[in-house]
Amino acid sequence: MQSARNLLGRLNVAFKRHSFIGSCIVYTGLYGGGDLARQTIQQVPQKDYATSARMSVVGGGVMAPVFYVWYKFLDRYMAGTAMKLIVKKVIVDQAIAGSLSVVLFYISMSILEQKKDKFQELQEKGVQTYLTGCVYWPIVQTVNFRYAPPYARTAFVASAAFVWCIILSYIKSLKSTKSVTGAVSGSSGAKLNVVDAC
Repeated sequence: MQSARNLLGRLNVAFKRHSFIGSCIVYTGLYGGGDLARQTIQQVPQKDYATSARMSVVGGGVMAPVFYVWYKFLDRYMAGTAMKLIVKKVIVDQAIAGSLSVVLFYISMSILEQKKDKFQELQEKGVQTYLTGCVYWPIVQTVNFRYAPPYARTAFVASAAFVWCIILSYIKSLKSTKSVTGAVSGSSGAKLNVVDAC
């Protein structure tokens, strides 16, 4: 038990000293892991490790650096843990980082997938992804800004991002908005948007 505490203490010290590298490593694992978890939940017969690898690259190579810089900026200009300030931070974070992250995610994935139209998937799924995030992230960020120490904010968000990555991977895995809506039309002709269920 004592050796486990020593290990956690050393990891905490290392993370404080190298929080950027730690954040990149955490995001790499969680984005790829979120995709693998989604495939497991959906019981995909043959795992698509290439997609999981692309998710990892986007998580560690794009999202982590952007969020690392963003939270440093946000903490500098909106420092504090008073509830009124936290509400402001959550609103600013969702409006700016939330929308930017959706754009970066879909465009980065399209680039890695070598898609001809880099904006098609963003156009089809971006708004729904952002709106889903508007429900999930304000709760997470309220806890983040209230309780997480500044050096751990990026990693805390990455941990919450594991669940988000499962949702994100699910939305990304949908073929297209049109085919999803059509695929779930009932016999009465009523249509259900599957993404709304997230």
